[in-house]
Amino acid sequence: MLRVILMACLAQLVLAQADLKDLDGPNICKRRELYNVDVVYTELQSFQERGSTWCVTFPPRCSTYRIKHRVVNKTKTIAKNRIVRDCCDGYIASAGECVPHCSEPCQHGRCISPEKCKCDHGYGGPACDISSLIP
Repeated sequence: MLRVILMACLAQLVLAQADLKDLDGPNICKRRELYNVDVVYTELQSFQERGSTWCVTFPPRCSTYRIKHRVVNKTKTIAKNRIVRDCCDGYIASAGECVPHCSEPCQHGRCISPEKCKCDHGYGGPACDISSLIP
């Protein structure tokens, strides 16, 4: 059961991200987003190479050392900025649009602006959950 709930949440998150790519209409704001990029660069690296030569000792081979250089690839992560389109505060992505979000669902009405419900006839209150009709 927990696995099903987690999969449903993940699917909702993926769909919400897909909605943000092609946002259109009002209530869309631009914001800066920081992201990382891996950059490959080359560097000259020194190393010591051991060799041998004839000499007048026993055994008749002596070690020699010389400094050599080689080119190595290294990776560095750098932070970059980009401008992204996102829903303004108080709005969420739904079907490619930014629609108002009411944290408390409008029971008998609809969300018309952030945290504001428009109630159906006969209902009132912040969440349209109070009936004003006399039974």
